[in-house]
Amino acid sequence: IGFCLNRCLFLCLANLVLMLPIDWTDCYEEYEFSSSEEDDFCIFIATDTKELGSLGAAVWPGAVALAKWLDSHNNCVNITKSSTVLELGAGTGFVSIFAAKIGASCVATDTADTLQYTNHAVRLNFIDETNNPAPREIMQHCCQYGGNRTNSPTVMELSWGDLIAMQTIGALHGPFEIIIGSEIVYEHSPIADLITTLHFFTYGGPGYDPHPDPHILLSYTNRSSYIHDLFWTMVHEWWAVESFQTGNFTGRIYHLTKKNKPRCTATQGQSTLPFPTTRR
Repeated sequence: IGFCLNRCLFLCLANLVLMLPIDWTDCYEEYEFSSSEEDDFCIFIATDTKELGSLGAAVWPGAVALAKWLDSHNNCVNITKSSTVLELGAGTGFVSIFAAKIGASCVATDTADTLQYTNHAVRLNFIDETNNPAPREIMQHCCQYGGNRTNSPTVMELSWGDLIAMQTIGALHGPFEIIIGSEIVYEHSPIADLITTLHFFTYGGPGYDPHPDPHILLSYTNRSSYIHDLFWTMVHEWWAVESFQTGNFTGRIYHLTKKNKPRCTATQGQSTLPFPTTRR
């Protein structure tokens, strides 16, 4: 993040020396949306964070594709002001920010080493003049296009399969009607832990009663046939699946709904989730 702001400062000083107007778009990307729930709005992401070497610092194509799909297909899975949304592997929190600007209550989760990018993006898109990393010109522009809405996503740490973290998130903010994840199925994904987490938030588990009609929305490009096949072998045991292709996105968007399976319960203090959970 510091690299981005330092680069912005350098550009600013260079333009002042050369007497040129400052173009803040060198530092920030803007994504425009038009929702039936609210007026048009934009999402802003710091562009240089992608150079910091973290997978969670970039806006991946699947995140943009899923947000655009929700924006234009909200009759299929309708995100409204009453929706509760959980994002797994949020990274920049792009889809959570989109849903929050519509008015949903959102929790953006990721591992501890990635939350700095999530927090940065949330602060950038929901105006807080006392704690905002963006230049005033960006803040004013963001405020004009939806950044002054108050229901910013809550950012929380979650390593998939961590039962205590899942219980805490569920108790504080659940139950969740919609669970989303973009580009979270890839070569190094801990698939068993991901399935456990999806299972917990749709079927329930120790200390968590799920939403009566939860939906899972995933978007990703198949970058590993082995991981892809392993993931869907596990998915089909628990969820019914339909998939969609959208725009120029080379991957697919998947809509999962639970089958008629019994919810998980605790037996003598042991979790009966489909795979072992991680305990701190």
